[in-house]
Amino acid sequence: MNASHYSMGFDVSAVFNPLRLRTPLEAGIRTVYNSYFRRWELQPLVLNIGF
Repeated sequence: MNASHYSMGFDVSAVFNPLRLRTPLEAGIRTVYNSYFRRWELQPLVLNIGF
């Protein structure tokens, strides 16, 4: 069995106020490289809804 699989990636996030609402939103995208499948994956992130 070959156990040399790894993953790496990065996250990008932003805080914004749509339509000038009082509640700021934080959202972003995570990119991950999976060496087992040899492909990049994109994952949406919803990090915070400040209530």
